[in-house]
Amino acid sequence: MVASSSGLRQRRLPISRTPLIGRAEDLAAIRAALLAPDTSLLTLTGVGGVGKTRLALAAGREVADAIADGVASVSLVSIRDPDLVLPAIAQALDARPTGAESPFDRLASVLHDRAMLLILDNFEQVASAAALLPPLLDACPGLKLMVTSRVLLRVSGERAFVVSPLALPDPADAPALARIASAPAVRLFAARAQAVAPDFSLTDHNVPAVAAICRRLDGLPLAIELAAARVHLLPPAALLTRLERRLPLLRGGARDAPTRHQTMREAIAWSYDLLSPDEQTLFRRLSIFAGGCSLDAVEAVCGAAGDCGPDVLAAASTLLDQNLLRRVDAPDGEPRLLMLETVREFASERLNDDEAVTARDAQAAHVQSLVERAALLERRPDQTVWLDRLEIEHANLRAALDWLRDRGRPLDVLQIATSLYEFWTIRGFPGEGRQWLEWALAAAIDVPPDLRRTSLWIAAHLASQDGDQEQAAAFATELIAAARAADDRVNLLLGLFMLSLAMNYTSDHHRSEALAREALALARAMDDPRLPWCINRLGIEVYIRGDLTEAAALFAEALGRFRIDDGGVSDLRGAFYASSNLGLTAHARGDVAGAATQYRESLTLARAVGDLAGIAELLALVGALTAKMSAERAARLLGAGNVISERIGEAVQPYARELPNRAEAALRRRLGEAAFEAAWTAGRSLPVAAALDEVESALATVADAAALGIRAHGLTSREHDVLRLLAAGHANAAIAETLSISQRTVTTHVTNIFTKLGLATRAEAVAFAHTHDLA
Repeated sequence: MVASSSGLRQRRLPISRTPLIGRAEDLAAIRAALLAPDTSLLTLTGVGGVGKTRLALAAGREVADAIADGVASVSLVSIRDPDLVLPAIAQALDARPTGAESPFDRLASVLHDRAMLLILDNFEQVASAAALLPPLLDACPGLKLMVTSRVLLRVSGERAFVVSPLALPDPADAPALARIASAPAVRLFAARAQAVAPDFSLTDHNVPAVAAICRRLDGLPLAIELAAARVHLLPPAALLTRLERRLPLLRGGARDAPTRHQTMREAIAWSYDLLSPDEQTLFRRLSIFAGGCSLDAVEAVCGAAGDCGPDVLAAASTLLDQNLLRRVDAPDGEPRLLMLETVREFASERLNDDEAVTARDAQAAHVQSLVERAALLERRPDQTVWLDRLEIEHANLRAALDWLRDRGRPLDVLQIATSLYEFWTIRGFPGEGRQWLEWALAAAIDVPPDLRRTSLWIAAHLASQDGDQEQAAAFATELIAAARAADDRVNLLLGLFMLSLAMNYTSDHHRSEALAREALALARAMDDPRLPWCINRLGIEVYIRGDLTEAAALFAEALGRFRIDDGGVSDLRGAFYASSNLGLTAHARGDVAGAATQYRESLTLARAVGDLAGIAELLALVGALTAKMSAERAARLLGAGNVISERIGEAVQPYARELPNRAEAALRRRLGEAAFEAAWTAGRSLPVAAALDEVESALATVADAAALGIRAHGLTSREHDVLRLLAAGHANAAIAETLSISQRTVTTHVTNIFTKLGLATRAEAVAFAHTHDLA
């Protein structure tokens, strides 16, 4: 005990024997808040083990010199009775009441004229005593309170400061040792590991495991410290493998630490024990959600059994207040509730078998309802919103499918997997979708015939997208037979379409085109909504056969049908592929500017729909288109497209790979292998959004180059079009057909080009166009 300038006896703030790591910004923010004239009550709140006490004491030391009568700290960890809070404060300050004086009156008397900061540590278990704090502050104008609590006090004048887990290394930094080592969570691990194993240091070999440990422990300082204490026995890689179950390993804290800080399980149990029975039930039920959940899911799953209290959302709000849940906003603005994985493991341990069955059955029913609603909205302009929602829920979709498989319910699996068709295909998960469908088709008995036909069509598409054309053809053939037998013209159309696609991949183009024409005739006869897809499918086969004029007409018709009267798009994904195919055809005909114009439309659609397979194709096509203008950027685009194809397990279709393959070979010769590989590797590291930004920049370069070239040489736009086609080796008749002008007009344009550029022969014109980037 020491005497302050106020005459009070104060407990000296505990001295920290280890440095506070990664909290510089927090300390600065807390200091500013404490010294602000309008702050009288500051609550540091956060999950157990996040470091509230250490941060509060460090902040107290930071501001001590700026507060006239100093800083005092009172630990309430041993207090369970709210009526004992004020007596504990009075005792800590050696301000015990005398006679009939109450603890409140005594504190108000001795603190009335004092300017000091009082730290009240561990308030959550006596939270009902919070109502006493505003009157105390009213009676003591110079007093400031800093409270640490796992739950907000919810009293007037309270200012909250949420203590978050330590910042984690960015996965994109791997394997950059310096950047990973600078992350606060990794710095804490290294410092505590060196305390028990002085020869420990971060190296290129162990830093990936250390980063993964910190991520798995959610950046919680207590969990990281407990894990690092094991390094004298378990090197990081071995420690990581044992963290599949975190809590048994996270024990053995300092003997002089409070019991709740000696194991991670005790730290969480401290908060769990403060919950009501209904709140504890909800807490356990929420452990079934992987990656968080929406409020709708909370009500559907946790309210299903009726044993989480009359108001599930009110109970969830309490868990938020207790920092056992975190709230984040989804991209659509809807709130989501998340559990740190360490906390979720604790909750899951306490979920009994009966509760688990009830909760997981309800989760599966909720997932089925969600995906069926999403399927009804497929191909609408707001489709992307639903795809984003499904991607956020992906971990919960998997959890529900796993549960249904383990419970032997293949029919339910089949219904969910078919409803997720657009999600599997557009967002790049064909292999996963295929596995679920094929398992369910094999395991289910007495599948309704219409569901089986739908499942066969989707299974065929996913198998094709996943690269297994033989299996795709088998599913499509079975579907065609079943559809003919049932006089099901829609599924017959889909079977013909899919068999045509599978034959395309196997290079049986004669049969593929015949099947495409049969599918198109059927679609036209039925006026089926898939008509533009069938037109596009035939256009691809015609393009491969070399009839670029008919192919362009088909792609243009498909694109027109994917659009709607008000200028919008009825099917974003379909419009993207038709537009890209139009661009490819223009490029093949030598119309670089026309291709760039079409690819710009494709870029807008790609950003809207997020179809990874289509994005990979667009990157490759634009890389090929711009290879002569910017070799390194073209190589980056090709690399960016390649890595996306690898990630989703789907290669760009063969017809769309021809020009990119030629461009890649030319770029390797032009740049040399080392420079090409450097640019290619740089492209592979680009995030998807950054790669699409590169596409936009590349297409702008095409437009600028065309405009500059025309102006510099006095050519009109039409003369430039003619020169590009001439440089591509087209005769006057072909140029006339491509540009829809007469051969006589083409001859006039060629004469004008020769005159303006001082040329005498077509060979000279070809050379000039390539030399001056006009080809």
